[in-house]
Amino acid sequence: MGQIKVGIIGCGIMGASIAEGLLAKRICVPEKIFLSDKDALKQRGLSKRTGAVGVDLESLIKGSDYIIIAVKPQDSSDLFPEIARHITGKTMVITIMAGVRIATVNRYIGKKTPVARAMPNLAAKKGASVTAIAFNIHVTKKEEAIGIFKAIGDVVPLDEKYFDAFTAVAGSGPAYLFFMAASMVEAAVKMGLSRDIALKIVRQTVRGAALLMDDGIIPAELVKQVASKGGTTEAALRIFDKQGLKKIVINAVDKAKCRSVELSR
Repeated sequence: MGQIKVGIIGCGIMGASIAEGLLAKRICVPEKIFLSDKDALKQRGLSKRTGAVGVDLESLIKGSDYIIIAVKPQDSSDLFPEIARHITGKTMVITIMAGVRIATVNRYIGKKTPVARAMPNLAAKKGASVTAIAFNIHVTKKEEAIGIFKAIGDVVPLDEKYFDAFTAVAGSGPAYLFFMAASMVEAAVKMGLSRDIALKIVRQTVRGAALLMDDGIIPAELVKQVASKGGTTEAALRIFDKQGLKKIVINAVDKAKCRSVELSR
């Protein structure tokens, strides 16, 4: 894949994470990554940091094998006509814009254009994202496209109809865990620990728990491994059960999915 040319439109967190991941995994060399952003300062900053080439939008579109659209969804209506003017049939367009469906992209830039839709999450910054990806019928190089996103973590090929559920679980998921971690910090502070010590303890606890999940043991079984009968963990879990925490989490994720559906319309 070292010879592919990737254009990234949007140099924010996700665009930058993808560029840096492609370089770190040696999937691309810097001179074959093209950057474009309406914020010239962002574009120059990422170009300077990575060695990737900052270009105008037309040059990016004409020079790339893969175009990754990493802008805000509300900017898409202005961007798509510009892409449509310059794109060729061989170039794959990959959108990572929340709520923008493959059919919408094809409607703007041509029904026969190869289009993929990908949904990474914030952990892309650390090369630890999980990314869902779906394709239209015109994509012939699926493995190369998947390889681009393997540069920032794991990839799950998924039927597009499941993207709203994926968004609710994986896209929003880090925030749920951060919320739990923040609550644990507040509990530790309330019990007399300094905030710095509480943060250190919780940070390492979350990191260690994630590593334990890497062993392939399902989360429910890991709960049992921690919770000794009659012990401290069991006492806490009883409060979770009594106050319906599982139901709250399930309802919250479902609400996030419903909002994703609304945004896609």
